[in-house]
Parts: sequence; structure tokens; C-alpha cells
Amino acid sequence: MNILVTGANGYLGRGICRALLEEGHRVIAADLRSRGLPEGVVYAPGDLFTVANPYQYYRSPDVCLYLAGQDGFHQSRSHIENLPKHWQCIQNLLEGGLPQLAVMGSVHEVGPWEGQVRPDTPMQPCHPYGIAKEALCRLTKSQAKAEDRIFQWLRAYYVVPVQGAERETFWEALAGLFLLEGDCPVPETVPVRAIAGFPTRPEETAGPGAGGAGAFARQEEDNGLPAPGPAEAPFREAKETPPGAGAARRTARIRCRVIPGPERGARIRGSAGRAALWQEDWMAGSLSRAGRRPILHPTGGIFAAIDAAAARGEKTVNLCGEDRYADFVDYERFCEMAAAAITQREVTGIIDLAGGRPVRITDAARAYILAKRYPLEVKAGAYPGRPGEARCSYGDPEKIQRILAARKAKRSPAAAALDDPVAVR
Repeated sequence: MNILVTGANGYLGRGICRALLEEGHRVIAADLRSRGLPEGVVYAPGDLFTVANPYQYYRSPDVCLYLAGQDGFHQSRSHIENLPKHWQCIQNLLEGGLPQLAVMGSVHEVGPWEGQVRPDTPMQPCHPYGIAKEALCRLTKSQAKAEDRIFQWLRAYYVVPVQGAERETFWEALAGLFLLEGDCPVPETVPVRAIAGFPTRPEETAGPGAGGAGAFARQEEDNGLPAPGPAEAPFREAKETPPGAGAARRTARIRCRVIPGPERGARIRGSAGRAALWQEDWMAGSLSRAGRRPILHPTGGIFAAIDAAAARGEKTVNLCGEDRYADFVDYERFCEMAAAAITQREVTGIIDLAGGRPVRITDAARAYILAKRYPLEVKAGAYPGRPGEARCSYGDPEKIQRILAARKAKRSPAAAALDDPVAVR
């Protein structure tokens, strides 16, 4: 397929372009800058907003992935100021003959919805970024319907900037924390390692609603809970590990020890070799990076704050409280999901690029610190939640899992085996 990617030189754009190139597609990269674009793309220079007939200018692509944007999800007036420009560009693409359009959305467009976010969840955003995204979604859907074009809205959640060995360390650590504490606000429906596409282990699929054909069943069906709404959330009391109970426990090839109280989750030891040191050793400098500065990913948010704290040589990083949960997908998996979604036409509409289970934000931060080997401790509760954000919000992976399953079924057995990062070792 000939695929146009606008905003291709952004953090997400570069990864999605690589994933598309690996699948053998021809990628036309539209951006103001070419430096940093993956080798193999066709670079189309120029300002997207000034192109009169973008469909012809960008060589009549089969599909456009619209990633163009500015200022991330920060409280910036540019989101509202640029909304008419984005809408005009999308309108020109569709009227010019573009057969399929996919736009990158965000969970921030939904607003303070507690519980599982689904394609039909009402959107009530509370800040400029979310308001602009919600308006663009409605306008694009209406125009695509009027032009009889294929419309896809890819809803992103939290993207964890880990790749390669760091990626597996992150998910191993997170799986260990979940298995040890068991304090997910809703009963397990998706094993942690399954979010990243890793094979699950028996201990991770134990319990009602976990694994098997019903792994992605809707929560009210599996859990006996009412459908979540803006005024309610299916929360459970967090289970603290009592002193002396389960001092160390072997789970999913990672050994974890939880210290009750403010140091909870600080001591995490992995047996995979990459993280076989206690955090106290990190604080003493035994994992010094010898002057190497971490690469800060430019999307802002939790992980950028952790990277920045490590770069400044700080010993703690301030985060939200332990009662905040979100949906996390790692960078490689996210790019794979996006590439798979836009290269098929059977599943359309709003598609959640989500893991499908709530993860405590501070636990994700601890797993990220472990994967990066940063000498940092998490100071939970230093910041309140952002205004207009839910305490527990996570996506519905039904559509993207269906897309990935169909994609895998079409591939040869040898090629499908390469999708399994554990099997190829």
C-alpha cells in the first residue's frame, strides 16, 4: 500500500513509519523536517496547511495516517487555534479522493470517565487538547461519511518509551508487582505480559476472567459490576502486604519484595541479569551511567519527567498518588498496533490502541525506572491528578486484538513466529 503519514517525524510517527516499512509498504512522510526520518521513506517537504490539493500533492495515497499536531497534550492555546487548519486539510484530503483516513486520537478526548473506555463512550473533554481532539473526531467522522470514505480514529493511551531488552524488563517487573500485590481495581481480564504480546504463564492466567477465550470480555459481564459511568468507578481497596508475609516470592522470572508504607515497591530485584541489583545499590552509584545522558523522549508526561529527573541527577521523582490507574502499551507494541490498524479496512471507527487493563501509574513508573536502571525512587502523592482526568481509565482492546489476530492468521508460520519476541530467542 501507498501510505501517507503526516507528522511523520514525531516520536510516534518515526516508529509507525518503521513498522510500515518492515511490512513492505511504501511510506510517504510529510513533515516540516526530514532529519531523523527512518531510511526508506519518501520524504514530502512543505507545510501541510498550505497545500491546496494534498491528495494529489502526496501522490494519491491509499490511506493517510494523520499524526500532525503541536505541543502534545499540554494546556496550549495552539490546539484550538490549529483546529480549523487540521479540519481544512482533512477535508481537502477526503474531497480530493482519499479512500481511507486514520487519525490519531487520545484518551484525553474522553474526559473524566471512570472505568473502561469504549468506542461508544461519551466524550466530555475538559482541556484544550481534549476539546480539539473531540471536535476533530466528530468533524472527520461526519465528512468521511458524507464522502463515503473509510474512517478510523486510533485512540492512544499511555505509551511507554522502552524498546528491546528494556521492553521485556519493564513488563517482567510490572507483572511481578501485579502478581505479588493483587490490588488491581478491577479483577484481571488481561494478563500483564499479554499487553506486550508476550506468551502468558500459568500463574498469570489463574483466577476468574483471566486468559482463555474470555480474556477480553467486558468487565460487567466478567466481574458482575455495573457499567461504569462518570459518577462511579469499580474501585477496590488496595491490599497492603503485611510485615513478614511473603518476604520474597518467585513470580514470572522476577523476584520482588514490597516494603509496606512509603517505600512500597522501591525494592525490586530481577533475575534476568539486566536488573539483578537492589535499588539501594543504585543509590550508592553502582549503576552509574558513566556520564551517559538518557535520551529524553519529546512527548511529555510521566516518563519524560522520570528521564528528566535522572538527567538532572536527582534521587526522587515526584508523581501522583497510588490511587491513580491508566492503560499502558509499550512503544514497539503501540507502533505495531497502529500499523496493523491502518493497513486493513474491515475494522473501522474508533479503535483503542490499548492494553485493556488498568495499571497503577506509580507501578508503571517503578517498572520503567527498573528497565532504565535509573538511581531514582518514586515519591507518590507529590502531585494531585490533572484536572478533568479519571482516577481509573483504561481502553477496550477488542477491536485491535481482532485486527492483530487476523493479521497473524494471514501471515506464514515462519513470519508469524517472528512476532513472538520470546520464541525467537
